[in-house]
Amino acid sequence: MRLMNSKNKHNRREKALSTTQLAIIVVVIAIVVIAAVAGIMMTTHKPTPTPVSTTSTHTPVTITVWDTYDVPENQGFNKSLVAFESAYPWIHVDVTYGVSISTSNFERVSQAQIIE
Repeated sequence: MRLMNSKNKHNRREKALSTTQLAIIVVVIAIVVIAAVAGIMMTTHKPTPTPVSTTSTHTPVTITVWDTYDVPENQGFNKSLVAFESAYPWIHVDVTYGVSISTSNFERVSQAQIIE
C-alpha cells in the first residue's frame, strides 16, 4: 500500500511539473505573438501627416529649440528638422546646440511668462 501511495505522489509531482512547464510555454508563446504583432503594427501603420493648406498665407514664425542631443543623435534630429521646415516653410526653427540639461536655464525659462 505504501508503494502505491509513493507512486501516486510521484505521479502528482510529474503532473505539477508538466502543468508548470505548460504554463511557461503558454506565456512564452503569448509574449512572442504580442511582440510580433507590435512589430508589424509599427512598420505598417505610419501616421498620416496633416495636410497643410498651400493656398492660404501664413505669418512667418521662428521658434527656438534647445538641443541636448549627442552628435550621433543630431543626425536624426537634423533630418527631422529639414523635413519639418520643408512641410512648414513659414516656420523657422532656431536651434541652440549643446545645451546641457543640468543648467538652470531650463528651470528659469519654464517659469518665464510671454509678454506680448
